[in-house]
Amino acid sequence: MGAKSQSLVASSFFLLSLYPSVKLSSYAIRADTQMSFSGAGFGPGERVLAFLNTTSSQPIAIIQTTQSGTFSQAGSFVVPFVLKGRQTLVFQGEESGASVAVGWTVLPYMPNAQTSTYGGLPGTTVTFYASGFARNEVVHVFVGHTQNSAGTMVSCFRTDEKGNAGASGSYVIPGDAQGKLTFTLTGSQSGGTATATMQVTAAPSPVQVPAQPPFTCPLDTTP
Repeated sequence: MGAKSQSLVASSFFLLSLYPSVKLSSYAIRADTQMSFSGAGFGPGERVLAFLNTTSSQPIAIIQTTQSGTFSQAGSFVVPFVLKGRQTLVFQGEESGASVAVGWTVLPYMPNAQTSTYGGLPGTTVTFYASGFARNEVVHVFVGHTQNSAGTMVSCFRTDEKGNAGASGSYVIPGDAQGKLTFTLTGSQSGGTATATMQVTAAPSPVQVPAQPPFTCPLDTTP
């Protein structure tokens, strides 16, 4: 509008919608592993809120975009052990309101284990080797595990920074044991389970192995 002439001219324009996209550092990942995000198409210099499964929850990460509306390898979300299977991350621009949902999967831990010996006589002390558990987690060792029962805990140990263990824990084969003896090893945090089997050879003469008291894992009370 002219200040003196009061002449009026109108000009139209189109306000385009934003269509953001986000890439995850991994789309199939195990718990206790860090995930980061890269994105584009958000508003310039705005904050992007990342939500787990629903925007009604608290954001798991808050990311600042560049003046081009992008971000790269941002966020630092460590996948918790409570998450299982298919999940969704929702990214929403705080000012633009533009959002995008990305699906991903929490993979189960599938560890492996074996005994220090594949065969032995009653009275033999057995230790355990394991890999593929969560890092620094306590692993409980059971005998007599079935579909309906955890069995009896007989040993435990803690994995290293890579989720492995060598010659860890110990168990003395009872005097009356014979045939195949199966151990079930279960991660206390990951829930990962592995079995290790050994063959117990019948002793040529009676073996007096002292009865072992009920086992309580001392690592369960150690930070």
